[in-house]
Amino acid sequence: MFFTFRTVGRYPIFTLVALFFIRLFAGEPVLPVITTGQNADGRLEVFYIKTDRICYHRWQLSPGGEWSEETPCYDSAKGVLMDLDKDECLNVFIIDQDNRLFLKQQSSPANGWYDVAELDDQVKAIDFLRDQDGTLHLFYTNLSNVLYHRWQLLPDKHWSEKQKLAQFAGAVAAGQNLDGRLEVFYSGADEIFYHKGQNAPGGAWAEENPFSGTAKHIAVSQNTDGRLEVFFIDRENVLQHRWQVAPNNGWDNPAVFADRAQFITVEKNHDGRMEVFYSDLNHILHHKWQFAPSSGWDRGEQFGWTARGMAAKQNQNGCLEAFYMDLNDTLFHNWQLKPGLHWAGEHPLVSNHSPLFTVDEFPSNPIYKTSHKNWHVNDHCFIQGKDDRWHMFGIVWPDPGSGDPTLADYFGHAVADNLNQKFWEEQPPPFHEPLTNGKVLWAPHVIRHTNIFYMFYCSGGSVESYAIALRTSDDLIDWSEPIILFRDGFQARDPMVRWCTDVEKWIMYYTATDDPAGGHPVVAYRTSNDLIQWSKREIAYTDYHSGTGYGPAESPFVVQRGDDYYLFIGPRPFDYPTESLPDWQHPGYDGTDVFRSNRWDHWENSDYVGHIAAHAPEILQDEHGDWYVSRAGILRGGLYLTRMTWLDGLDSPVSGRSLLRSLRQPSFFLQQNYPNPFNSQTFIDFTLSNHGRVFVQVTDMTGREVRVLLDEERPAGFYRMKWDGCDRNNLKVSSGIYLCRIRTENEVAGVKMIFIR
Repeated sequence: MFFTFRTVGRYPIFTLVALFFIRLFAGEPVLPVITTGQNADGRLEVFYIKTDRICYHRWQLSPGGEWSEETPCYDSAKGVLMDLDKDECLNVFIIDQDNRLFLKQQSSPANGWYDVAELDDQVKAIDFLRDQDGTLHLFYTNLSNVLYHRWQLLPDKHWSEKQKLAQFAGAVAAGQNLDGRLEVFYSGADEIFYHKGQNAPGGAWAEENPFSGTAKHIAVSQNTDGRLEVFFIDRENVLQHRWQVAPNNGWDNPAVFADRAQFITVEKNHDGRMEVFYSDLNHILHHKWQFAPSSGWDRGEQFGWTARGMAAKQNQNGCLEAFYMDLNDTLFHNWQLKPGLHWAGEHPLVSNHSPLFTVDEFPSNPIYKTSHKNWHVNDHCFIQGKDDRWHMFGIVWPDPGSGDPTLADYFGHAVADNLNQKFWEEQPPPFHEPLTNGKVLWAPHVIRHTNIFYMFYCSGGSVESYAIALRTSDDLIDWSEPIILFRDGFQARDPMVRWCTDVEKWIMYYTATDDPAGGHPVVAYRTSNDLIQWSKREIAYTDYHSGTGYGPAESPFVVQRGDDYYLFIGPRPFDYPTESLPDWQHPGYDGTDVFRSNRWDHWENSDYVGHIAAHAPEILQDEHGDWYVSRAGILRGGLYLTRMTWLDGLDSPVSGRSLLRSLRQPSFFLQQNYPNPFNSQTFIDFTLSNHGRVFVQVTDMTGREVRVLLDEERPAGFYRMKWDGCDRNNLKVSSGIYLCRIRTENEVAGVKMIFIR
């Protein structure tokens, strides 16, 4: 308690300082920094505040469809809330940095917006509800900690004068009982938790009563049977909840909902089950859900990485869509693939961006199917042999329920004269390896280096002693005895190897977990100078899920395009399998997400750039330099292949599991032409690593030849080619984009050139 005194004559007069009251409220109430609502036509809108204090606005262009670009709508905000009123118009409440409360309202349903209008000039905390007749009710505390209530006056939608509900209040939340009576919950002096309700619907308010200990953040929702349920974070940051024993009736004892939390958001699933989202003290986002309407709560799990605020709303199809801001101001969204089921995963909210690639629909017939009835192909790789024939090595196992309990102790092997051959020829297994004591044989990956073929694959014993093994061959037929390169008890599997020019080393990427007993799925990597001795493991990507075995960071595949590195991983969207729903029946099993980074050793979820509908895909080029994507998996009937087209303006060598004949140290390095654009002449520089035949060709964007600049054998070294914008007949070409393609025995690369006449 703080006192001052002054003297009137010789008598001191003590004055109680207002800071006494302020001290009773520890910290500022949690203000929502993101809010979402659904238009009358079903389109979602979202408002969110970044750390620059600007409130931004985005909206769906069609129900359940793409999103608009980010648009600033208020330049000094610190809190925002939104909902529909009785006339189906969205109302957005904004608290600015000067604690003024503004209203931004749609002029008509699913239409434009009026200018903001000020409602109050001293607002500290806020909540509102839409009552049973659609009227919006606003509850807020001012800077003097007075709790007020205002509501819409129908039919003109003006707002009532403010009604004082409590003298001391901090955080606030409101709900409506089944009988229509409003009830408000708030933290009072020293954050003591109070509540008060109306004596009758629309009537006077009863006296306040202590509710349950302390509270500094509160959320209220209603069960499908009409019982209110209150979620609150106490002074010790423990998230608790309390619920009515019957509609409009008394309250059960509080129960701990989560150990530590910073904010809470509650939303309903399509069937009425509540879903609670909250962040822990490390800002990690979690969620828990009712396993049945008006019932108990299922297990909780991590929902995403860091979040400083979130909101959720049902789409027109009944699927929840969640939005949250991370600590770096990236706006993420996550959505249900089916109402109440299967979240898609953490994705940055992008819109109207230029796609970086397209993938054609997979054909109905596989290029290869094992001769065993009801067997499938899973993780696999492609490689060209010394005779130019293509080879495929992959896991072949019996389908579930096929009646054959034997797990294959070998890899499948098939060959073809060209990559896109309609039917590949099955070959004898490359080798047999007995499976004993829980040993696994998984995910072969073959590269060629100095005329030797290297096969990396997962071997070893139990989960605790997973190992990456290596065999070598001169002809892809006869293979050496295996050697164990390293053991990794973090469930290491699915290796792929590429040469990284950034560090002049071989890089092995593989899937694992960050804890031996099961933790976050990760893409791990190791480096090597000789493909035999490998460095200690590092982490390139970490997913927010946690568990053991099967996970959403499998089959890692890396492609380099210019200065960027693309990471392909799946299955995504991801759900852990259950007895009733095994992995191959989950929506994300046939899915791979794509991430782009300018680093070869680090990707985050915010680097997401696309999705491919395929399980364990390989990204590769054929003998003509055309790009393809493969697909396989349990109960998928074999191995499939389809065309892929890059739209990133580049056509540089791929660094992945399969590159023409092999993956090995590149045979040449190509630079972008200069100047570019040009109108008289341009130069193309490249360096050959080895003596060999070189073909340099200019084509238009349809692939038609314009001019051949070089077609002969050349020794290793640096070369500079010149093109003057003329075709083979020495006539100037039209203005436009042209491709300069260089091909050696092993690789193809190209750059786009812009010619302006």
